Amino acid sequence: MSLPKIATPNFFVELPFSKKELECRPYKVAEDKILLMAAQSKKMNDIANATRTVMNACVVQDGFDVKNVASVDADYLLMRLRAKSVGEKSTLDFQCTNVVDEKVCDTPFTIEIDWQLIKLVDENKEKRIGDIKLGDKVGIKLKPTAFESTLHFDPAAIEIDQNIGILYYSLDNIYDENAVYTRKDFTKEEFSEWVLSLQPGHYDQMVEFIENLPSLVIETSKKCTKCGFEHKIKLDNPLDFF
Repeated sequence: MSLPKIATPNFFVELPFSKKELECRPYKVAEDKILLMAAQSKKMNDIANATRTVMNACVVQDGFDVKNVASVDADYLLMRLRAKSVGEKSTLDFQCTNVVDEKVCDTPFTIEIDWQLIKLVDENKEKRIGDIKLGDKVGIKLKPTAFESTLHFDPAAIEIDQNIGILYYSLDNIYDENAVYTRKDFTKEEFSEWVLSLQPGHYDQMVEFIENLPSLVIETSKKCTKCGFEHKIKLDNPLDFF
């Protein structure tokens, strides 16, 4: 028996940082299942691989791979896909953290999230220096971290190795007086060794760049029904969106 097929209209998403427009379709139940299973694991690598699978399937333009997109744009794309596929609003559970008479109120409450209200916040744009001079004729140019970094993130690694991994996927190029070198010219391991050979101040400048990248934020508020305390809630971690 051949069951009827249901047509779903495509829609367009403009990525907030790159301003690139993508044609997309809503994701299906099977793809929603992939996301739910990854969310239950709470592991960043599982979530990253699942979201890459779903986003690549839902962007209908040839040659698209979200691993090459800036992380902040990828997160936004996922939220727009979610709004079109599951619904523009959802609820999250919280507990009141207000202290009353030396005791935490601890009253449970829910908040409604409107995913259409997600916005790009770039408060540190002026502090973000993407062209870092390492000497008279040597420097490194950085760009917003690609989503690919989350596919290779190692939560067990020490912080400096995690940062070097993020920097590798934030690299535009390294240059000197003779040439410009991009990622195709060296391995991740060679890049790591190169960063470890630099002065700490130069490394700190690179880390400051990625710390000052824009982020996605949803802000809302809710008053506790028991103690009356008004909670100002700000979601700005990609894991908050699961």
